[in-house]
Amino acid sequence: MNMLSRCSLLIAFLFCIDHVACLEAIGVHKWSSIFNNNPSKNWVVLVAGSNTWENYRHQADVYHAYRVVRANKVPAENVITFAYDDIANNPKNPFKGKVFHEYEHEDVYNGVVIDYRGKDVTRDNFVKVLKADKQLEANNKKVLKSPYNSFTDSRIDTQDRGYCPSLPGRFCSFRGPNDNVFIFFSGHGATSVIAFQEEYMYAMELNDTLAYMYSKNVQQFGAVCGGLLLWLYV
Repeated sequence: MNMLSRCSLLIAFLFCIDHVACLEAIGVHKWSSIFNNNPSKNWVVLVAGSNTWENYRHQADVYHAYRVVRANKVPAENVITFAYDDIANNPKNPFKGKVFHEYEHEDVYNGVVIDYRGKDVTRDNFVKVLKADKQLEANNKKVLKSPYNSFTDSRIDTQDRGYCPSLPGRFCSFRGPNDNVFIFFSGHGATSVIAFQEEYMYAMELNDTLAYMYSKNVQQFGAVCGGLLLWLYV
């Protein structure tokens, strides 16, 4: 029996093919049951897997998604964003410093916090973020923080939520067993594979990552690809 079966894990995932539709197409611009009513218990990972001007749409999708989740009161510290960031100031961009997602020409780039940009947009970093990699955290990179004290492995009390024991003097949010993780990927791919620039991530690696997250008490996942919303219940 494989790891997913042992965990009694019910996982579904739809990979993006070339273009991901805007979030409005599926109604995610409205607060709904995919989010916890307590905004601090919602985590969001936004990924634009491509770069270059020709793939403008993928980063525009992610910047727009960032604005959507922030407008729905997800704390900025709970949003982790991957984007190569070569569009806003690209020599081919006639609107320097701006990125548009729709014909109304509202700038979706302004105010977006990009946590992983350029060569940091990789498959390995994506996996490490989901697994709350300690080395990334030690390098002051944002990850899905574990609800356990990294020194004593004791659960952090509610009143201590927000304090990072592994980074004295710093603060972050703790991902707990009742928190939601919403993942949005915009980029290229094919059946059972998505692309991070020149790298590929296959379905089994993603499933293994989600199984690891399940073992760390993450209870619900949401994923958006190809304009469809899928719940991943564990």
